[in-house]
Amino acid sequence: MSDQPRIVYADSDLESCRFLETLLTDLYQLPTTAVTDPTLVLELSAQAPFDFYILDYCFPETTAVEVCRSLRALQVHSPIVVYSALDRDIDRRLAAEAGAELFFSKPDDLPRLGPEIYRLLNFGPVARSPKPDHPKISTNGRITRSSRFKLPRKGSGIL
Repeated sequence: MSDQPRIVYADSDLESCRFLETLLTDLYQLPTTAVTDPTLVLELSAQAPFDFYILDYCFPETTAVEVCRSLRALQVHSPIVVYSALDRDIDRRLAAEAGAELFFSKPDDLPRLGPEIYRLLNFGPVARSPKPDHPKISTNGRITRSSRFKLPRKGSGIL
């Protein structure tokens, strides 16, 4: 792995993609590629696996469980995290059986996501402080936005 890990986030919701891509890139200095189509994750991974995968659970045509199984069938050994609004025990169990390392609930587990990426990539604890003009995560797990924080514009790199 290079100095900058290759991280991908797949979510069928474009706004979720924009938000998490910006959060991880700006707040945690973890450049992230966001895609709305999970088949693109598989196509890109067949060429060169990412160092870290974050998958929403539900997609129009498939689930994170199927994507996870497909990634493992491609011999992808990188950590896979499911990050979903679904918070049922069955979904957690199925994701784990398919090879996902962790299952995070939206939005409650958002403050844990960046630090867990660091841990799973063996980067150690998050050492950087957020910049003053970027979103901050409060102790109650809610994200507060400064007046200068804006989501990327359309066509900003979301695949």
